[in-house]
Amino acid sequence: MNLINNAKSCRYTVALLFVFAALCGVGSSGVRAQPLTNDPVEMVEITVRDALAEVLGNEEYYRNKGDRLQAMVEERIAPYFNFERMTQLAVGQNWRDASPEQQTILIDEFRTLLIRTYANVSYDFRSDLPNIRITPRDIREQRALVRVEVAGSRGRRGAVIDIRMEQRQQRWQVIDVLVDGVSLIVNYRVSFAHEIELGGIDRLVQALRSNNISQ
Repeated sequence: MNLINNAKSCRYTVALLFVFAALCGVGSSGVRAQPLTNDPVEMVEITVRDALAEVLGNEEYYRNKGDRLQAMVEERIAPYFNFERMTQLAVGQNWRDASPEQQTILIDEFRTLLIRTYANVSYDFRSDLPNIRITPRDIREQRALVRVEVAGSRGRRGAVIDIRMEQRQQRWQVIDVLVDGVSLIVNYRVSFAHEIELGGIDRLVQALRSNNISQ
């Protein structure tokens, strides 16, 4: 079973990649555009617009350079995404059946899968800077849901993207992304559960590794 079949559908993937790359918000110089705010909506607003402006202003640097886009995501994603939490949620109730070593491997492989998938097409959204609207949906002390609406352009349909975040140690981190109501985590949880049913945690580890090697 291909673990990323659903995530590779055009609309779903591109929308996710837009959010993922935008939240990285870095320049080709390697300088991080760190938002000086602890407000989740403002954080998303600043990083999304800064990232799209960066890619749009440096098209030649990123053009047909998947390795540069991937390096950008790889280097700068950690402060904004909680990969451990995302992996736990995606594996679901089977997480407690994994050994500490298996859990570490699952986190690493899932992180690699997401970064490689997202970095591949983040360049495609470079011209959508004027077509986004960011609004709060559900802001609480430790949890937040921020909506990013992308109007259709260049022949693409629009998308409604909800970013689910948790605040830990006074830092907001993304734990899920929903595109038109479809959860990234739930999407993977179904695929992961299928692999585990067929051959346990080791089967899931191997499936993730195989996907990452083939990309």
